[in-house]
Amino acid sequence: GFNTMWPWPSWSLDQALAHGQRAGLQVVAMNPQPEALLREYRDHPNLLGNVWMDEPTGSLWGKDMEGKFQEFLAYKKMANAVAPDLCVFINDVPWITPPATEWWTRWNTAGDVSCHDNYPVMHSAQTQSLGAIADTVGLAARVNREQKPVWLIVGAFEQPGKSAYPFRFPTPMQLRAS
Repeated sequence: GFNTMWPWPSWSLDQALAHGQRAGLQVVAMNPQPEALLREYRDHPNLLGNVWMDEPTGSLWGKDMEGKFQEFLAYKKMANAVAPDLCVFINDVPWITPPATEWWTRWNTAGDVSCHDNYPVMHSAQTQSLGAIADTVGLAARVNREQKPVWLIVGAFEQPGKSAYPFRFPTPMQLRAS
């Protein structure tokens, strides 16, 4: 039932589109693409979207967030002019509580799609409520006045070992609830 692939950013756009075409999948390109490539592939039937950056609210916190936001807006303007049917957006973190709320809202209203990941299923006592997903998706819908697609990326993976984020595979019921 999958129809879209979001390959690692190490794949070139032409490589990702070739794989997508062979598999019958739409492709979401990661990171900014050169204008020439966008022109070349703007009508490619498998090119669905372009994620300019992964998790800007979390990764840019304490840095030049305004400068990066302006870079995104300039890139989106160029990309939408060159490839008008291409969705250009960011994928953000689920951090929607103050002080992050203002930046999360700015990032998630600026793209053609509001997109974020939310992985509340962790090992043992660190498991958070799946209600956190409703909070982030609800905010994304509200701040966009329900006029823009909301793409939620749920955790369907495991990250074993002693990491800062000890994710585990969700149960079938948790995945369905997500």
